[in-house]
Amino acid sequence: MNEKGLTLSQLVLLIVVMLVVVLVIVPRIFNYIVNSENVSFISNAQFYVDEVRKRLTLTEGFPVDQNATVTYPISELDLDQKKKKSVYGNPWVDEKCYVVTKNIGTMESPKYSYSIALQDEKGYCMELTDEANLKKADVKTEGCQIPNFSEVAAND
Repeated sequence: MNEKGLTLSQLVLLIVVMLVVVLVIVPRIFNYIVNSENVSFISNAQFYVDEVRKRLTLTEGFPVDQNATVTYPISELDLDQKKKKSVYGNPWVDEKCYVVTKNIGTMESPKYSYSIALQDEKGYCMELTDEANLKKADVKTEGCQIPNFSEVAAND
């Protein structure tokens, strides 16, 4: 007889091999997606810092005194609709999205540092993080402790 098909043991072995492949590959794909979203989130944060830097340059709005700060809300940037949402497609929470610029130099020789906080309506967030640490910043899915813009701006 010339039978075509698989024996039961061959079928079970095939299923086991496929399960192992799925169990190894699916988590890697999921981690890749999460990491790429986090990288995009951080890229957006750097974009917002750069936009605030440009805006302060154009308006001469940099802090002058040593250790003085200027807090600038993301909502006041002239952005297209796509940039008004997080990489997860959620609108930003205006009170929780801002850049803090600080004069870490002197009045005679100013030097500026930039920090940014971001949170979207679904809770994806990044606590106030120095621009230099953005590449290392952890994007959280919830639980950020971000003071409201009005509280931070009151200390300027």
